Amino acid sequence: MSCEEQGRLLDLYREAVSHYSATVNDMHLTRGKITKEEYDRLLRTTNKARADSETAYFSLERHVDKHGCQTFLRKPRGQI
Repeated sequence: MSCEEQGRLLDLYREAVSHYSATVNDMHLTRGKITKEEYDRLLRTTNKARADSETAYFSLERHVDKHGCQTFLRKPRGQI
């Protein structure tokens, strides 16, 4: 059985992780090529993207716990 809210939260998590990955890649590609100020800005952006991806993951986890739907991340509490 499909859960619409789970699908929405999975999409948000996927988008957040994709954005985080892109910012980490930007940091790698620009290493040694940008000013300290640009680096600090990129680091802040990357840290925010990481935090956003964690928030999206925990929102999905809370939903699975509350609703009992299954996800690829793990089975709901109480199931083996």
